[in-house]
This record gives sequence, structure tokens and C-alpha cells, in this order.
Amino acid sequence: MNEHEFDPLEPLKKIAAFLVVSAVSFAWAMLVLLIISFVALSHIDLPLETMVVIALGVMALFDIFYIVEKIVKNKKNNIYR
Repeated sequence: MNEHEFDPLEPLKKIAAFLVVSAVSFAWAMLVLLIISFVALSHIDLPLETMVVIALGVMALFDIFYIVEKIVKNKKNNIYR
């Protein structure tokens, strides 16, 4: 296949990759917060709702970094064509 031909699965692959990055970053943040909560049981008292909000914030940061990295990579590849 020529590199300039349109692949209909390419946008779906990109969306799936974005969703995987989002899910993994949310799960990682929740796991870290739960470990911190269990280890520092008597010192840090985070309710589960607060952990979810913090994990969503971390996920949003990872998503922003992922999108910016894809944009920069796409612009760099388009310069050399």
C-alpha cells in the first residue's frame, strides 16, 4: 500500500490507542494512590472519591502529553515529505 493512500482503519487505531493510554494512566494513578493510602494509613486519609478525582486529573495530564507528542511527531514527519 502506498503511504499516501487512505487506510480506513487508521483513525480507529489512533482512537483505540488514545483510549488505551487513558485507561492505563487512570489505572496507574488509582493504583499509586491506593498504595499510598494503604502504606500511610494513619497519616493520609483520602476518600475514594478524592482518589478518583486526582486519578482523572493525572489521566487528563497524560492525555494532553500524548496528544501533544502525536502532534509534534506528525508535524516533524510532514516536514520531511
